[in-house]
Amino acid sequence: MMTLLLALAVAICFGARVVTHTFTFGHAGGSVSLSDSVQVTGELATEANIAVAASTTNQQENIAFNHTNLQGVYIKSDVTVTLKTNSSGSPDNTITITAGKPFVWYAGCGIANPFTAAVTTTYWTNATADPATIYMRTLVS
Repeated sequence: MMTLLLALAVAICFGARVVTHTFTFGHAGGSVSLSDSVQVTGELATEANIAVAASTTNQQENIAFNHTNLQGVYIKSDVTVTLKTNSSGSPDNTITITAGKPFVWYAGCGIANPFTAAVTTTYWTNATADPATIYMRTLVS
């Protein structure tokens, strides 16, 4: 079951508001420990908490956003899962989320947006013998 919280109602009722997501990075090892944070802003934040049973293929979740307005995305899972966008058979994007290693992208990071088309729905595959708990956060302008 997924919980999807949208700030859309607030934006519609009270006009656009600014939402800030902060990505924090650190590195330990070598002679100097490093720590940085990056803030990105937008108007609409989504939070999806998704449970995918073991050995599940293409569980559909209603997550949608316009990729051209995407300011940041954070996806974390406790087991390795595969995300497909828009179609389970011919997806626009296929992204592997490795267990315990967050997938992070934000505008201005120097890497192309990993989503090449507007996302209208998502499909999640968990090929492991353990259930998956996935956290997905997006921020769009």
